[in-house]
Amino acid sequence: MKLTLTQIQATIIELLEALIKEWNVHGLSVTDSTFLSADLGLSSLDALQLMANLDARLGTKLPYDRLLAENSETVMDISVAQLAQFVNKCLA
Repeated sequence: MKLTLTQIQATIIELLEALIKEWNVHGLSVTDSTFLSADLGLSSLDALQLMANLDARLGTKLPYDRLLAENSETVMDISVAQLAQFVNKCLA
């Protein structure tokens, strides 16, 4: 069954909330407009963990390098919505 964009966003938010819980940080909320680095402070290692967890949950390996390199420039930060749209496009 193909996941909807809303389901993909919910999965990403759930995984991010689990990471936040592991960090024992309170007061951070995650929405589709939350940026991974600017709002949550994800390091590159945290982002790799998120991507590995997302791949495991979806049962596939996504080409995140395409997401992080846009127009030959490295993207420094993405939102939950941008990540969900990328995943949705890859799963189509």
